[in-house]
Amino acid sequence: MKLNDLLLELAISELSNLAFAKAGVIDPSAHAKVITAINVSLNDIFSRVPLSEKEVLVETLDWKSLYYIRKEHSRMDPTPGFQKYIVDTPANPFLGDLVKVLGVTNEVGDPLPVNDAEQWASVFIPTFDSVQFNHPGYKQVFAVLYQALHPKLLTSGDGYLDQIVRVPPVMMDMLRTKVASTLLAPMGGQEQTLKAQALEAAYEARHMSLVFKNEVADTGINTNVKIMLRGYP
Repeated sequence: MKLNDLLLELAISELSNLAFAKAGVIDPSAHAKVITAINVSLNDIFSRVPLSEKEVLVETLDWKSLYYIRKEHSRMDPTPGFQKYIVDTPANPFLGDLVKVLGVTNEVGDPLPVNDAEQWASVFIPTFDSVQFNHPGYKQVFAVLYQALHPKLLTSGDGYLDQIVRVPPVMMDMLRTKVASTLLAPMGGQEQTLKAQALEAAYEARHMSLVFKNEVADTGINTNVKIMLRGYP
């Protein structure tokens, strides 16, 4: 769905009672505020449900066992003072959009055991964004599979209303509810507070319903950056 279509849906539904949407269209002066709320809501949804899965390549050093999967460690990131062991390219940069590490494969694509102290080849995941290798070799390359966030939507600029919001249709009502709750919560006043609480409860209930019915299972978009396609043997 295009961002413009989502804004129109919000204007005639969950946000219709707000001053900036009473004409059935969200006033352009409020676009940045509403799109920011959409970004917050997308982060929450994509953190709960693995709607997007990606891979990133990590090139190990012979003396280092712990690797943080953070943007400042990618080769395409200009931040100085950090070891650049994440192998990315201008065409496929690492965006720092990691929710949590899901698994690790070696150079030939075999999955490695995770958090298994009984396995020699096991890797460990000490934190949500780190991987620890027991026996890394120099310049050995591993693919780290991770749950990813939705791309951040721009709030202005040429064509910003044509950006695509990639959420399964069955979850669009859940997204709209979360956006409305996010916008109403900080407004203050008893009426707005009560409505925000009701919307948040509806959001939680909808999420539980989708999980119970298994309507959001196995919906991941797997962006595979296979090691051999990056020029590694």
